[in-house]
Amino acid sequence: MAKEESTALVNIQEAMRQELAALGSRIEVSGSSYINLTGKKFTFPDKTEAAGPISGIVIDFTNVYALYEGAFKRGVIQEPVCKAIGTIASEMEPLATVPKKQAEKCATCPQNQWGSGGGEGKACQNSRVLAIVAADNPKDGEIFLVKVSPTGIRHFDKYAATVGTKFQTPLWGVITELSFSDDSYPSLRFNFVGPVPEEKLAEAYGRKAEATAMLANA
Repeated sequence: MAKEESTALVNIQEAMRQELAALGSRIEVSGSSYINLTGKKFTFPDKTEAAGPISGIVIDFTNVYALYEGAFKRGVIQEPVCKAIGTIASEMEPLATVPKKQAEKCATCPQNQWGSGGGEGKACQNSRVLAIVAADNPKDGEIFLVKVSPTGIRHFDKYAATVGTKFQTPLWGVITELSFSDDSYPSLRFNFVGPVPEEKLAEAYGRKAEATAMLANA
């Protein structure tokens, strides 16, 4: 009987994993979920602005790679001709819906190599997208998405690694402060505020599936 129960549990866990993986394709993440960083201000979907720093709990994050055609024009919304979303960089590949797939795998794509952007950078814009919720209300607070530009990725990765090694917890176990660097453009920086209170930990973790699904369609 114990073996049968164990097998049933494994099957249920696998079904849950598959359903979560498919959830991103069943929902639509509106652009209004994003906190806008233009002008080095945090502008929320309701148009509320904050100079920052702001703080919250990073429930989850993902990689987003996007290739655009033509020169950037401020105020003009461009759709990428090739795009990939994934948590493991080495396994990322273009979405099936992109109009101009550049390669089978992002790791070997010529547009995703250093120097492909005309200088030292990449033609493909690599970013991290964070799903963040207010630290004082992780159970019911709105989850916002925040895009970390290529200039902030190294700082975010270092911060995430430090949290993991020093505090032995994933990011959803701590409160994170987001601020801007001294650069003229909006490049994010990250600082540890403190641990999520013990009574809030379960609430933060309880939002993980929702945050992951939003990021899958970021």
